[in-house]
Amino acid sequence: MFSISHFIFLFHLSPSPSLSFCLSVYLSLSLSLSLSLSFTRSTRSKWRVCTINKGFAMIDSYPEYFIVPASVSDEVVKKTVSFRSKGRVPALSWLHPKNEASITRCSQPCVGLRKHRCDEDETMIAEIRKATTVSTHIHICDCRPMVNARANMAKGCGYEMPRNYENIEFSFGNIENIHAMRESNNKLRALVTQPEIDETKWFSNLAATLWLNYVQSVLQEAVRVASTVENKRSSVVIHCSDGWDRTSQIASLAMLLLDPYYRTLEGFEVLIEKEWLSFGHMFRTRTCHGNKSMTDNYSPIFLQFLDCVWQIGQLYPHSFEFNNNLLLTIAQHLHSCLFGTFLLDSDKQRKEQEVKTKTVSLWSYVNTCKTRFLNPLYREKRECLLPVISMRTIRLWKQYWMAYHPYHKFDDPTFERTMELVGLRERIVNESEEARIKNQSHKSATLT
Repeated sequence: MFSISHFIFLFHLSPSPSLSFCLSVYLSLSLSLSLSLSFTRSTRSKWRVCTINKGFAMIDSYPEYFIVPASVSDEVVKKTVSFRSKGRVPALSWLHPKNEASITRCSQPCVGLRKHRCDEDETMIAEIRKATTVSTHIHICDCRPMVNARANMAKGCGYEMPRNYENIEFSFGNIENIHAMRESNNKLRALVTQPEIDETKWFSNLAATLWLNYVQSVLQEAVRVASTVENKRSSVVIHCSDGWDRTSQIASLAMLLLDPYYRTLEGFEVLIEKEWLSFGHMFRTRTCHGNKSMTDNYSPIFLQFLDCVWQIGQLYPHSFEFNNNLLLTIAQHLHSCLFGTFLLDSDKQRKEQEVKTKTVSLWSYVNTCKTRFLNPLYREKRECLLPVISMRTIRLWKQYWMAYHPYHKFDDPTFERTMELVGLRERIVNESEEARIKNQSHKSATLT
């Protein structure tokens, strides 16, 4: 599968980027993905790189360059900036290679109690819908509970009025806000770090934290978005309040389910760089880097995403090139500050502080010892993954959570064996390649 969205994180490499430049950069990096010329031309004709945010001139929390429908002018995008919370206009995240259904992300519209309208915003949503020739409808996914979305109308924001947008389907994802996630996280940490507990109440106490319920709700919404794109062949617009927490979770998980590239080691790094870092998840604010104590803005949104990835990996153990050790390493260095990857709140701040030149990337470390993070059972599964999510399949991520227990630290007994299997697989692949080359040389010599 091919995704135009792979390129967004690369746009800073060119002073005047073009879609063709981004295509060429991506192809040079990942030749293993096939891309037909006809699909490339189709993509170029319907989408374009928007440069209004060059130098972060209009949207602090967005990348300098992002992709919008080719039929939408810069003036329309600029008008839409004033109608979306924090200026976070609809931007392309992923494009289906066959039906051309897209996943775009943004923030909530500023409709308010008077239910204001914005012609340019309605035009932009319509053009996103028209970019998909297979379906006549577009689905808007508001990740929040309906009560929360309506409450935001009193603050001048809210959600799209379906009657104002042509051929849309609208739904609420019922995912709780950052404060509910923080409270659940605190309860779970308190539970797993208790030296002594009543064993008969372990499951009831675990259920009372609601953490697994929240993980379930996030996964269910991600599967619904992926199914809409894959099976209904409809484009989906995703947003929550400001579009950098729940939106990042659902967009990246849906892409993980849809696109096998993101289930590779390289692809997962790209996914985090693009959907979380470039699109402005506030890592410093959500992790309280540099603070002496936890603030009301702390929330384990990214950790919850890693937990969700682990859950999917348990259901599809052969579909991910990377293993649990990668997720644990990312979770550890989310807070360690040993690397610059998760510092600050946006690309703009990281550029101003010269993070890329003054610190080392976590991916540099990961890519220098890849064997520690590879899954020896990996078999590329090109089709979309659409798991059935229920509480019967949701499990506690013991390798992460039980690491906090003072006496019962959970060690992964399979790690050493995994390393042996990875080494064995590499040796077999190398020997097979050497045999193939030798056989070809022998045939050539025989013919001559």
